[in-house]
Amino acid sequence: MKQPMCVGLEGTLFDCLKTINEGGQGIAFILDSDRKVVGCVTDGDIRRALIDSADLESTVIPKIMKSNFISVSPQVDKNEVLNLMRLHSIQVIPVIDENGEMAGSFQWNSMIGSEKKENWAVIMAGGKGSRLGSITATTPKPMLTVGGTPILERLVTHLASYGIGKIFLAVNHLSEVIETHFGDGDGFGCDIHYLREDKPLGTGGALSLLPEIPEHDVVVMNGDLVTQIDIADFLEFHVAKKCDLTMAVRYHFTEVSYGVVDVRGDLVEGLSEKPQIKQVINCGMYVLSPEVLQLVPKGESTPITWLVEQCLERDRVVGAYPTEGKWIDIGNPSQLRKARNQDID
Repeated sequence: MKQPMCVGLEGTLFDCLKTINEGGQGIAFILDSDRKVVGCVTDGDIRRALIDSADLESTVIPKIMKSNFISVSPQVDKNEVLNLMRLHSIQVIPVIDENGEMAGSFQWNSMIGSEKKENWAVIMAGGKGSRLGSITATTPKPMLTVGGTPILERLVTHLASYGIGKIFLAVNHLSEVIETHFGDGDGFGCDIHYLREDKPLGTGGALSLLPEIPEHDVVVMNGDLVTQIDIADFLEFHVAKKCDLTMAVRYHFTEVSYGVVDVRGDLVEGLSEKPQIKQVINCGMYVLSPEVLQLVPKGESTPITWLVEQCLERDRVVGAYPTEGKWIDIGNPSQLRKARNQDID
């Protein structure tokens, strides 16, 4: 069975050109007789071969292909792929499995969300990160790297990959580092704007700095998260449940280091050896309706949890969107080490 974007090593220039045309990405990947990927050929490589007197029936693929090409494994982090694409100025990266066979490909256009959403996103990136000590004296916490990529960049490209085309970064501490890195968002697949806090406004106060109340629901995220939450599903849940505010939540398990005794009066009625306590925790990601944004006090330090409380007091619908998969809140050195030492999908 023919694989998309692939042609055999023994194929002709015409075969290669036809494959490139069908793939629509300007590149074909070359397979040997064992169907292992051994190289790639671009439309530019074919043009140069034709200029050098080759014809379309020539079997010169082994001579013109590049055997040193960028590829990734099926377990790769999507943010790492986007980083490789920007670094090497390439639009397509093949996924090669443990057998050396083509298992798919990542394509820039589809990853960056060719269908733009009307929703805005706000990322809170103004905190000092004081619990991380001296490491944030010259680097804002959201700009610390995980997997070689700043945490904030991972969030921006993740949002952009779901079609979020307008992203506001709330900045304060070392804001110039963030603004220099991202600029207006050119190269990150979105338009980036800045909510500049003259004083720290907490996890929700910067929302009052938005230039206007948007017409559509807004995604709000803390800037110190490593996550791969499904943004499209998050927004769909918010709409389907008719929520005014939706929080992303997940289960957190705490193990008690001792045997727990169930005592009634003077009698022991049960014993649990080192039980786990299951709790639902706030993941620091929200969807807010335009009406809820109007509740944010102007220019005041406001935790976003205050907005949750206001909604509950007003009998507004507050949804709990369950998240799974890997998620880390980078609040202290041990959490940063954890994020850097594990594979974040």
